[in-house]
Amino acid sequence: MYIINTYTAACTVPVNGEWTEWGSISTCSLTCGPGVASWSRTCTNPEPQFGGDQCAGQSTHTTNYNLGPCPINGEWTIWTISSCTVTCGHGTRTKSRTCTNPPPQYGGDGCAGSNLGSTY
Repeated sequence: MYIINTYTAACTVPVNGEWTEWGSISTCSLTCGPGVASWSRTCTNPEPQFGGDQCAGQSTHTTNYNLGPCPINGEWTIWTISSCTVTCGHGTRTKSRTCTNPPPQYGGDGCAGSNLGSTY
């Protein structure tokens, strides 16, 4: 009579990695002007095992966007001073300036203070 020894060995079959679905878009990097947003995914659906292949392609996708121009706050020009109102005695000179250096744009704040003044 012969005795036959049998052995059972675990058989491992390579499992190739597969991507998960793309995640939600990231928060935009800026609130105005050009910026970047991205999505990501992982190679875990399933992850590669037993010598299986890694996922092909990129794990992150980025896209450029432009949310429109950023607000520009206005700034005053330098004062311009007029000629005196009289040629002798006590007169008045008027000084003026404009909020155009640069002008407010795209919802930016205007200049604070007055655009006119007097000197004696």
